Amino acid sequence: MQFKYLTIQQTPTNQIENLLKANVIGTPGLSMLYQHMGVDLKLYNIAKPHFITVKRNEKVIGTCCFCERDFQGSAGFYVRYFAFVNEFRIKGIPYPKNKEKTSIIRSEIKALLNGSDFNVNAQSNFFHYAYVDPRNPRSANVCEEFGFVPIRKYTTRVFSRIFPKRHLDLEIKEINSSSDKIKKLLENFYKDYNHFSCENLDKTYYYVENGAGKVIAGVQVNADAWRVLSLPGKYGKVLLKAFGVTLFLSRLLSKHFNFLAVEGIYFTAGHEHVFEKLLEKLLYQYKLHTAIMVVDNNSQLYEFTNKIDLGWLAKLSPEVHGDVIVRYQTLSDNFIATDKAKPCYISVHDVS
Repeated sequence: MQFKYLTIQQTPTNQIENLLKANVIGTPGLSMLYQHMGVDLKLYNIAKPHFITVKRNEKVIGTCCFCERDFQGSAGFYVRYFAFVNEFRIKGIPYPKNKEKTSIIRSEIKALLNGSDFNVNAQSNFFHYAYVDPRNPRSANVCEEFGFVPIRKYTTRVFSRIFPKRHLDLEIKEINSSSDKIKKLLENFYKDYNHFSCENLDKTYYYVENGAGKVIAGVQVNADAWRVLSLPGKYGKVLLKAFGVTLFLSRLLSKHFNFLAVEGIYFTAGHEHVFEKLLEKLLYQYKLHTAIMVVDNNSQLYEFTNKIDLGWLAKLSPEVHGDVIVRYQTLSDNFIATDKAKPCYISVHDVS
């Protein structure tokens, strides 16, 4: 389909990169306000991306990316980087004032969601999914208008240590996350989860074995950083400043927030403490103090995070919850019911 207002491309541009670097994420007063750092490191390494842009006078004023992924029985498109320049953020989508043009751009968006220019057609089995803050009315309204529905809830679990221990007694082995050994291990571990894929599992996988050579705990971690502008609540900026100037607390959270993004969590029953020691040792090795995990609220992973000592930062800050939203295309009622019933695997790389 030939679009009038939307542009689709498989590689990002400098304008897209600059827009995303300036983008502020979060709901004022209700959640942390922050910006992603290292955007360029992730932007150019997305597997099978479809970048959608809206331009005005040859300037990109809005963008998002549909990340194409293969799941059993259907294709999935993860929607990330939904961003607009500041003057258009209130409306979310810069519809022209002319009513006819407004209907055109909405029709283009709906055609896009139906598979136009994604190498799929409206009769194919596929779905789009994203993660949103349900407290943000602008995002909620846009998602609802274009047929997205919430199916699951997720939360962010923060693991922190002011003084990470070396755990010299713990022997860590390393292998590439994309190896057959780790792929089979994780595919079996997450066989009852939706939306599990290996696109973001492409770095070093750290794991621990028992005496019989069986893997009992493992994880991939990526060093990441956010520029934090404010914390939730009326006194969010004051609290952030207090963290930054307080001895030891500044290690856990500051305006330049460095952390480990946790991917591909693996553990066996009864060895939760081994995973805890593994993650703490990795904090020591990376010279960091905080790690972030994102898990489905009603899942084995969530129960697991309640069994380990998350540390001080988790005690000082409430859990942050979000919605997993999906738009289904010609998928059976049975597929949809199963999709809603199973917990979702959520990659921290996707939300950071």
